[in-house]
Amino acid sequence: MQRFRAHIDLAGLSLPNDAHVYVEAYVKNSTMRFDFGTVLHLKNGEVHELGELDASGSVLFRVRVVDESERIGRILAAANRLRPSSDEGKAGRRSILPVRSADLGSQVWKVEIDPDDGPMLSVSNRVPSLKEELIANPVYAALILPHVLRVIVASIVARGAIDSQDWAADWVTWVNRECGIDLVVQIDNEVLSEDIEDDVAEAFSARHALLERMMTSMEVQ
Repeated sequence: MQRFRAHIDLAGLSLPNDAHVYVEAYVKNSTMRFDFGTVLHLKNGEVHELGELDASGSVLFRVRVVDESERIGRILAAANRLRPSSDEGKAGRRSILPVRSADLGSQVWKVEIDPDDGPMLSVSNRVPSLKEELIANPVYAALILPHVLRVIVASIVARGAIDSQDWAADWVTWVNRECGIDLVVQIDNEVLSEDIEDDVAEAFSARHALLERMMTSMEVQ
């Protein structure tokens, strides 16, 4: 079962001390709401279980600060489409590509892109430890990750203009940093390479020496 722990910092916002703070976790049409106390007395650091959410997508969060002094609550501040940081790996590092093990029939892996939540990579639960081995095993990484990037980049290009609050904005930043390709400039100026998906996959593969690492791994075996 998925769990989360949140730390909310409202410093610098002019909010009444008795306003109530809520965190909503959601996946597609399923939602869970958690009471985080008031502006003055926040309930930070508690672990909350997400057992009632749809397990088929990635979890996003909303934060609401609500004035409940009257019969109908009034939203004073809000933050939407917040993506969680992972406890795994580097502290505070966010995962922009959730990976899950699932029953995919005869398929080994599949990328699904939700228009609102972004991409999710599903890998077959019939292949032992495939989720864990995806990055650690050079053969899996070389055969799967470049094509995953092609699918995601094609989806971003098809969306057109990039909204800073959209999931695609995180990927544009990542592609720029990891592959040296500025998708925003190309999309805005309508100068996209006909092979932009391959350009990104090639740049990523070269930077991480995927082919060389795979060949070395196969030679050792």
